[in-house]
Amino acid sequence: MLNLEEPTIPVIGSLISSGIRVLIYSGDQDSGIPLTGTCTLLHGLANTLGLHTTTTYRAWFEGKQVGGWIQVYGNILSFATIRGASRKAPFSQPERCLCCSMHFWKESHYQKNSELLNKFILCCIL
Repeated sequence: MLNLEEPTIPVIGSLISSGIRVLIYSGDQDSGIPLTGTCTLLHGLANTLGLHTTTTYRAWFEGKQVGGWIQVYGNILSFATIRGASRKAPFSQPERCLCCSMHFWKESHYQKNSELLNKFILCCIL
């Protein structure tokens, strides 16, 4: 079997169209997949799906330090950067990745409704 790369943007679009809330996060020190490229792809996906910015690009915090930046489209697609993280963000900045994920979970109305817990997905662009 060949090890082929599958484009993830159509898959993410399908998840969002199905009502599944998605968080995409990326390290801001990733030279292999530049932050600007991921941001451009997700902005294009949001436009294609008719999602408008509901949270403008702003900093998120880990304690008193900036942990990265986040932008939310249509309250269903969130894009976050992990400050100081490389391509494999969970390995280079595990605490910030966990903090970002926990913030996404806490801010989600899904935590209040157990039926919607299955509609939570966390994606990491590596």
